[in-house]
Amino acid sequence: MVLRCGLGILIAIALVLELLAAPAAAELIPVHSRLRLTYDTVDMPTPDDDMGLVGFHYLVDFRPGWYAGIGGFGSVSGDRGGFLTGGLTGGYQKKLMEDLRLDVGLFIGGGGGGAPQGDGLMLRPYAGLVFDLDPVRLGVGYSRVDFPETDIKSDNVAVSIDFPFTSYLSSGRNGPADSALDGFGAGMENSNAGFVRQEFLLKLRSYHPGSNVVDTMALPDDQRIDLVGVQFRHFLNDGAYALVEAMGSYQGDADGYAEIQFGAGYQIPLTSDARLKLNLSLALGAGGGGMVAGGGGGIARAEAGFEYRLSPSCFVAAGGGYFDSFDGSMQGVIVGGEIGHSMDNFGAGFGTRSGGPNDVLIWNRWRLRAAQLTYVGPERKVSADDGKEMQLVGAKIDRLLDDRFYLTGQAASAYAGDAGGYAVGLVGLGFQSAEIDGRPLRMFAEMLVGAAGGGGIAVGEGAIWQPMAGIDYAFNDAHSIQLAGGIVRAMDGDLETPVFDLTFTWRFASLGRKLQ
Repeated sequence: MVLRCGLGILIAIALVLELLAAPAAAELIPVHSRLRLTYDTVDMPTPDDDMGLVGFHYLVDFRPGWYAGIGGFGSVSGDRGGFLTGGLTGGYQKKLMEDLRLDVGLFIGGGGGGAPQGDGLMLRPYAGLVFDLDPVRLGVGYSRVDFPETDIKSDNVAVSIDFPFTSYLSSGRNGPADSALDGFGAGMENSNAGFVRQEFLLKLRSYHPGSNVVDTMALPDDQRIDLVGVQFRHFLNDGAYALVEAMGSYQGDADGYAEIQFGAGYQIPLTSDARLKLNLSLALGAGGGGMVAGGGGGIARAEAGFEYRLSPSCFVAAGGGYFDSFDGSMQGVIVGGEIGHSMDNFGAGFGTRSGGPNDVLIWNRWRLRAAQLTYVGPERKVSADDGKEMQLVGAKIDRLLDDRFYLTGQAASAYAGDAGGYAVGLVGLGFQSAEIDGRPLRMFAEMLVGAAGGGGIAVGEGAIWQPMAGIDYAFNDAHSIQLAGGIVRAMDGDLETPVFDLTFTWRFASLGRKLQ
Protein backbone atom coordinates (compact mmCIF):
# COMPACT_ATOMS: atom_id res chain seq x y z
CA MET A 1 0.00 0.00 0.00
CA VAL A 2 2.86 2.40 0.80
CA LEU A 3 4.30 1.90 -2.68
CA ARG A 4 0.92 2.50 -4.27
CA CYS A 5 0.29 5.64 -2.27
CA GLY A 6 3.66 7.00 -3.30
CA LEU A 7 3.20 6.36 -7.02
CA GLY A 8 1.33 9.53 -7.80
CA ILE A 9 3.89 11.55 -5.84
CA LEU A 10 6.76 9.97 -7.78
CA ILE A 11 5.03 10.76 -11.08
CA ALA A 12 4.76 14.42 -10.19
CA ILE A 13 8.31 14.56 -8.79
CA ALA A 14 9.77 13.03 -11.96
CA LEU A 15 8.06 15.59 -14.14
CA VAL A 16 8.92 18.60 -12.02
CA LEU A 17 12.59 17.63 -11.63
CA GLU A 18 12.95 17.72 -15.39
CA LEU A 19 11.31 21.14 -15.45
CA LEU A 20 13.56 22.37 -12.65
CA ALA A 21 16.57 21.46 -14.78
CA ALA A 22 15.45 24.06 -17.34
CA PRO A 23 16.46 27.66 -16.64
CA ALA A 24 13.78 30.13 -15.58
CA ALA A 25 14.21 32.39 -18.57
CA ALA A 26 13.59 36.12 -18.37
CA GLU A 27 13.08 36.45 -22.11
CA LEU A 28 10.56 35.24 -24.64
CA ILE A 29 11.46 31.71 -25.74
CA PRO A 30 9.85 29.30 -28.22
CA VAL A 31 8.12 26.28 -26.66
CA HIS A 32 7.27 23.52 -29.12
CA SER A 33 4.04 21.66 -28.38
CA ARG A 34 1.61 19.34 -30.10
CA LEU A 35 -1.83 17.83 -29.78
CA ARG A 36 -1.66 14.07 -30.30
CA LEU A 37 -4.47 11.62 -31.08
CA THR A 38 -3.75 7.90 -30.71
CA TYR A 39 -5.60 4.65 -31.36
CA ASP A 40 -4.98 1.19 -29.86
CA THR A 41 -6.95 -2.03 -30.23
CA VAL A 42 -6.76 -3.60 -26.77
CA ASP A 43 -7.34 -7.33 -26.24
CA MET A 44 -9.52 -7.88 -23.18
CA PRO A 45 -9.28 -10.94 -20.89
CA THR A 46 -12.40 -12.64 -22.21
CA PRO A 47 -12.20 -14.42 -25.61
CA ASP A 48 -13.26 -12.55 -28.75
CA ASP A 49 -13.41 -9.30 -26.83
CA ASP A 50 -11.42 -6.20 -27.72
CA MET A 51 -11.69 -2.46 -27.09
CA GLY A 52 -10.90 0.38 -29.44
CA LEU A 53 -9.06 2.95 -27.33
CA VAL A 54 -8.66 6.57 -28.48
CA GLY A 55 -6.13 8.80 -26.74
CA PHE A 56 -6.01 12.59 -26.46
CA HIS A 57 -2.70 14.21 -25.40
CA TYR A 58 -1.19 17.69 -24.99
CA LEU A 59 2.61 17.40 -25.12
CA VAL A 60 5.35 20.00 -24.54
CA ASP A 61 9.04 19.73 -25.48
CA PHE A 62 10.85 20.92 -22.34
CA ARG A 63 14.40 19.76 -23.19
CA PRO A 64 15.98 18.83 -26.55
CA GLY A 65 14.28 15.57 -27.51
CA TRP A 66 12.34 15.23 -24.25
CA TYR A 67 8.63 15.95 -23.81
CA ALA A 68 5.94 15.69 -21.14
CA GLY A 69 2.25 16.43 -20.91
CA ILE A 70 -1.23 15.40 -19.89
CA GLY A 71 -3.72 13.17 -21.62
CA GLY A 72 -6.36 10.51 -21.41
CA PHE A 73 -7.96 7.55 -23.13
CA GLY A 74 -11.53 6.51 -23.88
CA SER A 75 -13.21 3.46 -25.37
CA VAL A 76 -14.94 4.02 -28.73
CA SER A 77 -15.60 0.43 -29.90
CA GLY A 78 -16.22 -3.00 -28.43
CA ASP A 79 -18.43 -3.49 -25.37
CA ARG A 80 -16.66 -1.25 -22.87
CA GLY A 81 -18.49 2.04 -23.16
CA GLY A 82 -17.60 4.34 -20.27
CA PHE A 83 -13.96 3.24 -20.06
CA LEU A 84 -12.07 6.54 -19.51
CA THR A 85 -8.65 7.27 -18.01
CA GLY A 86 -6.53 10.37 -17.42
CA GLY A 87 -2.94 10.96 -16.43
CA LEU A 88 0.57 12.11 -17.35
CA THR A 89 2.79 11.28 -20.31
CA GLY A 90 6.55 11.57 -20.76
CA GLY A 91 8.78 10.54 -23.63
CA TYR A 92 11.79 11.03 -25.86
CA GLN A 93 12.15 11.56 -29.61
CA LYS A 94 15.38 11.07 -31.57
CA LYS A 95 15.71 12.21 -35.17
CA LEU A 96 16.83 9.31 -37.37
CA MET A 97 16.45 11.07 -40.72
CA GLU A 98 15.23 14.49 -41.83
CA ASP A 99 11.55 13.48 -41.67
CA LEU A 100 11.74 10.38 -39.45
CA ARG A 101 11.93 10.16 -35.64
CA LEU A 102 12.14 7.37 -33.08
CA ASP A 103 9.52 7.97 -30.35
CA VAL A 104 9.46 6.19 -26.97
CA GLY A 105 7.48 7.07 -23.88
CA LEU A 106 5.22 6.12 -20.99
CA PHE A 107 1.70 7.09 -19.91
CA ILE A 108 0.83 6.69 -16.21
CA GLY A 109 -2.69 7.40 -15.11
CA GLY A 110 -5.87 6.20 -13.50
CA GLY A 111 -9.46 5.54 -14.37
CA GLY A 112 -11.56 2.77 -15.81
CA GLY A 113 -15.25 1.97 -16.05
CA GLY A 114 -16.89 -0.67 -18.20
CA ALA A 115 -13.97 -3.05 -17.58
CA PRO A 116 -12.33 -5.00 -14.70
CA GLN A 117 -9.73 -2.26 -14.10
CA GLY A 118 -8.91 -3.11 -10.46
CA ASP A 119 -7.71 -0.04 -8.55
CA GLY A 120 -7.61 1.92 -11.81
CA LEU A 121 -3.85 2.29 -12.28
CA MET A 122 -3.00 2.24 -16.01
CA LEU A 123 0.48 1.96 -17.56
CA ARG A 124 1.08 2.39 -21.28
CA PRO A 125 4.69 2.20 -22.47
CA TYR A 126 5.12 2.73 -26.20
CA ALA A 127 7.79 2.84 -28.91
CA GLY A 128 7.55 3.55 -32.61
CA LEU A 129 8.35 5.76 -35.57
CA VAL A 130 6.97 9.21 -36.33
CA PHE A 131 6.90 10.52 -39.91
CA ASP A 132 6.90 14.29 -40.47
CA LEU A 133 4.39 15.09 -43.23
CA ASP A 134 4.27 18.84 -42.57
CA PRO A 135 1.97 20.23 -41.22
CA VAL A 136 1.07 16.98 -39.38
CA ARG A 137 3.07 13.99 -38.15
CA LEU A 138 1.93 10.37 -38.41
CA GLY A 139 3.14 7.64 -36.08
CA VAL A 140 2.99 3.85 -35.93
CA GLY A 141 4.51 1.50 -33.38
CA TYR A 142 4.08 -0.79 -30.39
CA SER A 143 2.19 -0.09 -27.17
CA ARG A 144 1.30 -2.13 -24.12
CA VAL A 145 -1.81 -1.35 -22.09
CA ASP A 146 -1.36 -2.77 -18.59
CA PHE A 147 -3.63 -2.52 -15.55
CA PRO A 148 -1.48 -4.05 -12.78
CA GLU A 149 -3.17 -6.66 -10.57
CA THR A 150 -5.73 -7.36 -13.31
CA ASP A 151 -5.80 -9.55 -16.42
CA ILE A 152 -5.81 -6.53 -18.75
CA LYS A 153 -2.34 -6.76 -20.32
CA SER A 154 -2.43 -6.20 -24.05
CA ASP A 155 0.33 -5.79 -26.65
CA ASN A 156 -0.93 -3.56 -29.43
CA VAL A 157 -0.17 -1.88 -32.72
CA ALA A 158 -0.73 1.83 -32.08
CA VAL A 159 -1.16 4.66 -34.56
CA SER A 160 -1.05 8.40 -33.91
CA ILE A 161 -1.38 11.80 -35.54
CA ASP A 162 0.30 14.94 -34.16
CA PHE A 163 -0.66 18.56 -34.77
CA PRO A 164 2.47 20.59 -33.91
CA PHE A 165 2.50 24.26 -32.97
CA THR A 166 4.83 26.69 -31.22
CA SER A 167 4.06 29.08 -28.39
CA TYR A 168 6.35 31.87 -27.22
CA LEU A 169 6.56 31.93 -23.43
CA SER A 170 8.48 33.40 -20.54
CA SER A 171 9.00 31.03 -17.64
CA GLY A 172 8.51 32.74 -14.30
CA ARG A 173 6.18 34.43 -11.85
CA ASN A 174 5.87 37.60 -13.92
CA GLY A 175 6.09 38.40 -17.59
CA PRO A 176 9.50 39.62 -18.75
CA ALA A 177 10.35 43.28 -18.78
CA ASP A 178 9.28 45.42 -21.71
CA SER A 179 12.87 45.34 -22.91
CA ALA A 180 12.34 41.70 -23.85
CA LEU A 181 10.22 42.97 -26.73
CA ASP A 182 13.01 45.06 -28.20
CA GLY A 183 13.44 43.99 -31.81
CA PHE A 184 10.35 41.84 -31.44
CA GLY A 185 9.99 39.42 -34.32
CA ALA A 186 13.70 39.39 -35.23
CA GLY A 187 15.27 35.96 -35.13
CA MET A 188 12.00 34.09 -34.66
CA GLU A 189 12.34 30.45 -35.70
CA ASN A 190 9.19 30.27 -37.80
CA SER A 191 8.40 32.53 -40.72
CA ASN A 192 4.69 31.94 -40.12
CA ALA A 193 4.78 33.23 -36.53
CA GLY A 194 1.86 35.44 -35.63
CA PHE A 195 -1.21 35.61 -33.39
CA VAL A 196 -3.58 32.69 -32.88
CA ARG A 197 -7.16 33.10 -31.62
CA GLN A 198 -7.94 30.66 -28.79
CA GLU A 199 -10.98 30.35 -26.56
CA PHE A 200 -11.78 28.63 -23.25
CA LEU A 201 -15.42 27.87 -22.46
CA LEU A 202 -17.31 26.72 -19.37
CA LYS A 203 -20.23 24.66 -20.68
CA LEU A 204 -23.54 23.34 -19.36
CA ARG A 205 -25.29 20.73 -21.49
CA SER A 206 -28.41 18.58 -21.10
CA TYR A 207 -28.97 15.32 -22.94
CA HIS A 208 -32.61 14.35 -23.49
CA PRO A 209 -32.49 10.67 -24.55
CA GLY A 210 -35.12 9.23 -26.87
CA SER A 211 -37.95 7.10 -25.50
CA ASN A 212 -36.39 3.90 -26.89
CA VAL A 213 -33.12 4.26 -24.94
CA VAL A 214 -32.35 1.69 -22.23
CA ASP A 215 -29.63 1.52 -19.58
CA THR A 216 -26.95 -1.15 -19.16
CA MET A 217 -29.54 -3.38 -17.42
CA ALA A 218 -31.85 -3.12 -20.47
CA LEU A 219 -34.34 -1.02 -18.47
CA PRO A 220 -35.97 2.09 -20.01
CA ASP A 221 -33.78 5.13 -19.41
CA ASP A 222 -35.04 8.36 -20.97
CA GLN A 223 -34.18 10.60 -17.98
CA ARG A 224 -32.38 13.84 -18.76
CA ILE A 225 -28.63 13.92 -18.05
CA ASP A 226 -27.10 17.28 -17.07
CA LEU A 227 -23.41 17.77 -17.80
CA VAL A 228 -20.81 20.39 -16.91
CA GLY A 229 -17.41 20.74 -18.52
CA VAL A 230 -14.90 22.78 -20.44
CA GLN A 231 -14.04 23.27 -24.10
CA PHE A 232 -10.91 24.60 -25.78
CA ARG A 233 -11.03 26.11 -29.28
CA HIS A 234 -8.10 26.83 -31.60
CA PHE A 235 -9.07 28.96 -34.59
CA LEU A 236 -7.74 28.11 -38.05
CA ASN A 237 -9.02 31.35 -39.62
CA ASP A 238 -11.66 33.98 -38.85
CA GLY A 239 -14.48 31.42 -38.80
CA ALA A 240 -13.22 27.82 -38.57
CA TYR A 241 -11.83 26.24 -35.42
CA ALA A 242 -10.77 22.90 -33.95
CA LEU A 243 -12.08 21.93 -30.51
CA VAL A 244 -11.42 19.57 -27.61
CA GLU A 245 -13.86 19.21 -24.71
CA ALA A 246 -14.42 17.17 -21.55
CA MET A 247 -17.79 16.85 -19.80
CA GLY A 248 -19.13 15.02 -16.74
CA SER A 249 -22.58 14.36 -15.27
CA TYR A 250 -23.66 16.36 -12.23
CA GLN A 251 -27.41 15.63 -12.26
CA GLY A 252 -29.77 13.05 -13.69
CA ASP A 253 -29.05 9.82 -11.77
CA ALA A 254 -26.07 9.09 -14.03
CA ASP A 255 -23.09 9.76 -11.75
CA GLY A 256 -19.99 8.47 -13.42
CA TYR A 257 -21.09 9.38 -16.94
CA ALA A 258 -18.33 11.34 -18.68
CA GLU A 259 -17.11 12.04 -22.19
CA ILE A 260 -14.18 13.54 -24.05
CA GLN A 261 -14.55 14.69 -27.66
CA PHE A 262 -12.69 16.44 -30.43
CA GLY A 263 -14.11 18.10 -33.53
CA ALA A 264 -14.50 21.27 -35.53
CA GLY A 265 -16.80 24.26 -35.79
CA TYR A 266 -17.56 27.32 -37.86
CA GLN A 267 -18.87 30.76 -36.92
CA ILE A 268 -20.96 33.01 -39.20
CA PRO A 269 -21.37 36.70 -38.24
CA LEU A 270 -25.00 37.84 -38.20
CA THR A 271 -24.43 41.54 -37.49
CA SER A 272 -22.10 44.10 -39.05
CA ASP A 273 -20.03 44.37 -35.85
CA ALA A 274 -19.88 40.54 -35.53
CA ARG A 275 -21.11 40.65 -31.94
CA LEU A 276 -23.85 38.15 -32.79
CA LYS A 277 -22.81 34.95 -34.55
CA LEU A 278 -24.28 31.64 -35.63
CA ASN A 279 -22.09 28.81 -34.34
CA LEU A 280 -22.08 25.31 -35.90
CA SER A 281 -20.03 22.36 -34.61
CA LEU A 282 -19.49 18.63 -35.03
CA ALA A 283 -17.58 16.39 -32.59
CA LEU A 284 -16.64 12.73 -32.10
CA GLY A 285 -15.23 10.99 -29.08
CA ALA A 286 -15.68 8.60 -26.17
CA GLY A 287 -18.41 8.63 -23.55
CA GLY A 288 -20.18 6.39 -21.09
CA GLY A 289 -20.49 5.24 -17.51
CA GLY A 290 -23.23 5.91 -14.95
CA MET A 291 -25.33 2.94 -16.17
CA VAL A 292 -25.79 4.75 -19.49
CA ALA A 293 -25.88 2.29 -22.40
CA GLY A 294 -23.26 3.57 -24.81
CA GLY A 295 -22.20 0.35 -26.52
CA GLY A 296 -18.49 0.56 -27.23
CA GLY A 297 -18.35 4.17 -26.03
CA GLY A 298 -18.10 6.01 -29.34
CA ILE A 299 -20.36 9.06 -29.48
CA ALA A 300 -21.02 11.85 -31.96
CA ARG A 301 -22.85 15.16 -31.66
CA ALA A 302 -23.94 18.03 -33.90
CA GLU A 303 -24.91 21.43 -32.48
CA ALA A 304 -26.02 24.84 -33.65
CA GLY A 305 -26.47 27.96 -31.57
CA PHE A 306 -26.15 31.71 -31.21
CA GLU A 307 -23.18 33.45 -29.64
CA TYR A 308 -23.24 37.02 -28.32
CA ARG A 309 -20.05 38.89 -27.48
CA LEU A 310 -20.35 40.93 -24.25
CA SER A 311 -16.87 42.42 -24.68
CA PRO A 312 -13.90 41.81 -26.98
CA SER A 313 -12.76 38.97 -24.73
CA CYS A 314 -15.98 37.60 -23.18
CA PHE A 315 -19.06 35.99 -24.74
CA VAL A 316 -22.12 33.89 -23.92
CA ALA A 317 -23.91 31.37 -26.11
CA ALA A 318 -26.90 29.02 -26.18
CA GLY A 319 -28.06 26.37 -28.60
CA GLY A 320 -29.02 22.77 -29.18
CA GLY A 321 -28.50 19.77 -31.38
CA TYR A 322 -28.48 15.99 -31.56
CA PHE A 323 -26.25 13.23 -30.17
CA ASP A 324 -25.91 9.57 -31.11
CA SER A 325 -23.66 6.70 -30.04
CA PHE A 326 -21.79 4.90 -32.80
CA ASP A 327 -23.90 1.76 -32.38
CA GLY A 328 -27.20 3.64 -32.01
CA SER A 329 -27.84 2.46 -28.45
CA MET A 330 -28.09 6.03 -27.13
CA GLN A 331 -29.41 9.07 -28.93
CA GLY A 332 -31.43 12.18 -28.30
CA VAL A 333 -31.67 15.97 -28.22
CA ILE A 334 -29.10 18.41 -26.81
CA VAL A 335 -29.82 21.74 -25.08
CA GLY A 336 -26.97 23.82 -23.70
CA GLY A 337 -25.32 27.10 -22.85
CA GLU A 338 -21.82 28.45 -22.17
CA ILE A 339 -19.68 31.39 -21.19
CA GLY A 340 -16.33 31.87 -22.88
CA HIS A 341 -13.09 33.85 -22.85
CA SER A 342 -11.14 34.76 -26.03
CA MET A 343 -7.40 35.43 -26.36
CA ASP A 344 -4.94 36.17 -29.16
CA ASN A 345 -1.67 34.44 -28.26
CA PHE A 346 1.60 34.75 -30.12
CA GLY A 347 2.79 31.52 -31.71
CA ALA A 348 3.36 29.57 -34.89
CA GLY A 349 1.48 26.75 -36.57
CA PHE A 350 -2.15 26.23 -37.50
CA GLY A 351 -4.19 29.41 -37.64
CA THR A 352 -1.52 32.07 -37.13
CA ARG A 353 -2.27 35.55 -38.42
CA SER A 354 0.12 38.48 -38.73
CA GLY A 355 0.01 41.37 -36.29
CA GLY A 356 -0.52 45.05 -37.01
CA PRO A 357 1.26 48.28 -36.11
CA ASN A 358 -1.49 49.26 -33.67
CA ASP A 359 -1.47 46.00 -31.68
CA VAL A 360 -1.25 46.40 -27.90
CA LEU A 361 0.89 43.56 -26.52
CA ILE A 362 0.05 42.02 -23.15
CA TRP A 363 1.27 39.15 -20.96
CA ASN A 364 -1.15 36.33 -20.09
CA ARG A 365 0.03 34.55 -16.94
CA TRP A 366 -0.54 30.83 -16.35
CA ARG A 367 0.35 28.00 -14.01
CA LEU A 368 0.42 24.24 -14.67
CA ARG A 369 0.25 21.84 -11.73
CA ALA A 370 0.80 18.08 -11.38
CA ALA A 371 -0.90 16.68 -8.29
CA GLN A 372 -1.14 13.65 -6.03
CA LEU A 373 -4.39 13.60 -4.04
CA THR A 374 -5.60 11.43 -1.16
CA TYR A 375 -9.24 10.98 -0.13
CA VAL A 376 -9.28 9.87 3.54
CA GLY A 377 -11.94 7.19 4.00
CA PRO A 378 -14.41 8.29 1.29
CA GLU A 379 -18.00 7.17 1.72
CA ARG A 380 -18.97 4.46 -0.77
CA LYS A 381 -22.19 3.09 -2.17
CA VAL A 382 -21.50 -0.13 -0.25
CA SER A 383 -20.96 1.15 3.29
CA ALA A 384 -18.88 -1.88 4.30
CA ASP A 385 -16.10 -0.50 2.06
CA ASP A 386 -15.95 2.87 3.85
CA GLY A 387 -12.71 3.85 5.54
CA LYS A 388 -10.17 2.88 2.89
CA GLU A 389 -7.98 5.67 1.52
CA MET A 390 -8.17 6.49 -2.19
CA GLN A 391 -5.24 7.82 -4.24
CA LEU A 392 -5.64 10.00 -7.33
CA VAL A 393 -3.35 11.54 -9.92
CA GLY A 394 -4.38 14.93 -11.27
CA ALA A 395 -3.55 17.87 -13.50
CA LYS A 396 -4.52 21.53 -13.03
CA ILE A 397 -4.30 24.66 -15.17
CA ASP A 398 -4.66 28.14 -13.67
CA ARG A 399 -5.29 31.50 -15.35
CA LEU A 400 -3.66 34.09 -13.07
CA LEU A 401 -5.80 37.24 -13.08
CA ASP A 402 -3.26 39.19 -11.01
CA ASP A 403 -0.74 38.37 -8.27
CA ARG A 404 -3.53 37.31 -5.88
CA PHE A 405 -6.54 35.84 -7.72
CA TYR A 406 -6.72 33.04 -10.29
CA LEU A 407 -9.23 30.86 -12.12
CA THR A 408 -8.54 27.13 -12.11
CA GLY A 409 -9.63 23.99 -13.95
CA GLN A 410 -8.70 20.61 -12.47
CA ALA A 411 -9.13 16.91 -13.28
CA ALA A 412 -8.10 13.77 -11.40
CA SER A 413 -8.69 10.02 -11.52
CA ALA A 414 -8.15 7.18 -9.06
CA TYR A 415 -5.22 4.78 -9.32
CA ALA A 416 -5.33 3.07 -5.88
CA GLY A 417 -7.83 2.37 -3.11
CA ASP A 418 -10.39 0.01 -4.67
CA ALA A 419 -12.04 2.84 -6.61
CA GLY A 420 -10.98 2.15 -10.19
CA GLY A 421 -13.09 4.22 -12.57
CA TYR A 422 -13.54 7.18 -10.22
CA ALA A 423 -12.85 10.53 -11.91
CA VAL A 424 -13.51 14.16 -11.02
CA GLY A 425 -13.48 17.49 -12.87
CA LEU A 426 -13.52 20.83 -11.04
CA VAL A 427 -13.50 24.55 -11.78
CA GLY A 428 -13.18 27.39 -9.34
CA LEU A 429 -11.60 30.57 -8.00
CA GLY A 430 -8.39 30.77 -5.98
CA PHE A 431 -6.66 33.40 -3.83
CA GLN A 432 -3.02 33.54 -2.76
CA SER A 433 -1.36 35.83 -0.24
CA ALA A 434 1.72 37.96 -0.63
CA GLU A 435 5.03 36.40 0.40
CA ILE A 436 5.24 35.92 4.17
CA ASP A 437 8.01 37.99 5.81
CA GLY A 438 9.85 38.27 2.52
CA ARG A 439 10.25 34.50 2.24
CA PRO A 440 9.19 32.48 -0.83
CA LEU A 441 6.17 31.19 1.12
CA ARG A 442 2.53 31.99 0.44
CA MET A 443 -0.85 30.89 1.76
CA PHE A 444 -3.63 30.07 -0.70
CA ALA A 445 -7.26 29.01 -0.73
CA GLU A 446 -9.60 27.68 -3.43
CA MET A 447 -13.33 27.13 -3.78
CA LEU A 448 -14.05 24.43 -6.35
CA VAL A 449 -17.23 22.92 -7.80
CA GLY A 450 -17.68 20.23 -10.40
CA ALA A 451 -18.77 16.71 -11.23
CA ALA A 452 -17.49 13.30 -10.12
CA GLY A 453 -18.49 9.67 -10.32
CA GLY A 454 -17.57 6.04 -10.75
CA GLY A 455 -15.54 3.68 -8.58
CA GLY A 456 -18.43 3.01 -6.21
CA ILE A 457 -17.98 6.37 -4.46
CA ALA A 458 -21.21 7.82 -3.00
CA VAL A 459 -21.42 11.07 -4.97
CA GLY A 460 -25.21 11.00 -5.47
CA GLU A 461 -26.04 12.45 -8.88
CA GLY A 462 -22.45 13.64 -9.34
CA ALA A 463 -22.32 17.30 -8.27
CA ILE A 464 -19.59 18.04 -5.70
CA TRP A 465 -17.88 21.01 -4.08
CA GLN A 466 -14.40 21.15 -2.59
CA PRO A 467 -12.95 24.00 -0.48
CA MET A 468 -9.14 23.81 -0.12
CA ALA A 469 -6.42 25.77 1.68
CA GLY A 470 -2.68 25.32 1.83
CA ILE A 471 0.85 26.68 1.55
CA ASP A 472 3.05 27.31 -1.50
CA TYR A 473 6.86 27.24 -1.26
CA ALA A 474 8.78 28.55 -4.30
CA PHE A 475 12.06 26.91 -5.33
CA ASN A 476 12.67 29.74 -7.77
CA ASP A 477 10.74 32.25 -9.85
CA ALA A 478 9.03 29.55 -11.93
CA HIS A 479 8.59 26.42 -9.79
CA SER A 480 7.06 25.66 -6.41
CA ILE A 481 5.63 22.90 -4.27
CA GLN A 482 2.19 23.11 -2.65
CA LEU A 483 0.65 21.21 0.24
CA ALA A 484 -3.10 21.62 0.77
CA GLY A 485 -6.02 20.12 2.62
CA GLY A 486 -9.77 20.44 2.48
CA ILE A 487 -13.08 18.63 2.26
CA VAL A 488 -14.76 17.05 -0.77
CA ARG A 489 -18.54 16.89 -0.43
CA ALA A 490 -21.30 15.58 -2.65
CA MET A 491 -24.20 18.00 -2.99
CA ASP A 492 -26.81 15.26 -2.77
CA GLY A 493 -24.82 12.15 -1.82
CA ASP A 494 -23.08 10.73 1.23
CA LEU A 495 -19.53 11.62 0.22
CA GLU A 496 -17.96 13.99 2.78
CA THR A 497 -14.32 13.27 3.43
CA PRO A 498 -11.01 15.07 3.98
CA VAL A 499 -8.74 15.43 0.95
CA PHE A 500 -5.00 16.14 0.96
CA ASP A 501 -3.10 17.40 -2.07
CA LEU A 502 0.63 17.49 -2.89
CA THR A 503 1.29 19.56 -6.01
CA PHE A 504 4.26 20.68 -8.12
CA THR A 505 3.84 23.83 -10.20
CA TRP A 506 5.31 25.62 -13.20
CA ARG A 507 4.49 29.31 -13.75
CA PHE A 508 4.89 31.04 -17.08
CA ALA A 509 3.61 33.93 -19.18
CA SER A 510 2.45 33.86 -22.79
CA LEU A 511 2.61 36.86 -25.10
CA GLY A 512 -0.73 38.06 -26.42
CA ARG A 513 -2.38 41.10 -27.88
CA LYS A 514 -5.27 43.03 -26.44
CA LEU A 515 -8.52 42.29 -28.24
CA GLN A 516 -10.25 45.30 -29.76
